[in-house]
Amino acid sequence: MVSQAEVLARRSSDAPTIGLARMCKAMVRYFAGEFDAVANELAAVEQYLLTHCPQRGLGASHHALVRVLSRCGSRAGCASWANALIATPQTPIAPATATWPPNLRTYQSSSGSSAAIPSGAARDIEVCWILGRRDLYHVQHFFHLYARCEQALYGGRPDQARAAIEAERDRLAGSALLKISGIRIEHAWISGRVALAMAERLPVQERAPLLRQARRHARVLARAEHQTGVAMGALLEAGLCSLQASPSRAATVVALETGRGYR
Repeated sequence: MVSQAEVLARRSSDAPTIGLARMCKAMVRYFAGEFDAVANELAAVEQYLLTHCPQRGLGASHHALVRVLSRCGSRAGCASWANALIATPQTPIAPATATWPPNLRTYQSSSGSSAAIPSGAARDIEVCWILGRRDLYHVQHFFHLYARCEQALYGGRPDQARAAIEAERDRLAGSALLKISGIRIEHAWISGRVALAMAERLPVQERAPLLRQARRHARVLARAEHQTGVAMGALLEAGLCSLQASPSRAATVVALETGRGYR
């Protein structure tokens, strides 16, 4: 379908239509988990939109590109690109399409956390949060939850992350967002890591309930539609192997190698 759309778009000679068709083509590969292959493609789409139609489609392409860089392991590149986009003065756009700066701020703040928690990250999350609607549960609410959990994990406070997940469990489930593959994968990934981090703090004989939770999330990821989720599931399995009552270094290494094989 996107190939047909691209042909029709080029036939129209309309720049916004061509840009949208190119972005849709890249997004198909993005949602298939082909992150290494799609990074350059998204960057090219980004440049085309900036050159020919700066008010069209940039929100989705910005956000996808930042997430692709993060998934490819380029944490520094991800944070640098997102910071540049956030700092760039934007052309005024309709309120209905003004959600991408909060998306970038929440996701970027978690992307840079593994290196060093940015001093303004927590502030960014809360400042942009006032733009969100409280009456419904949107994808921006989930990004906000994810960012807070990342901040808590890398700050050595997994109990705070667990409390945040529990507090939003019912609203998230009722929103139907977990029917979306990408959201379901991200939710299982962050929830599984929080469970492992909590288990690590307990004596071995008290870890079983948390390890069972982590294993449930690992199974969700193992059934994911594309390789990213499967790789995440393998990494959770490695954590499980290392935290069980009789840790197995060999099994941990096998799980890690399995996860690396999906890159």
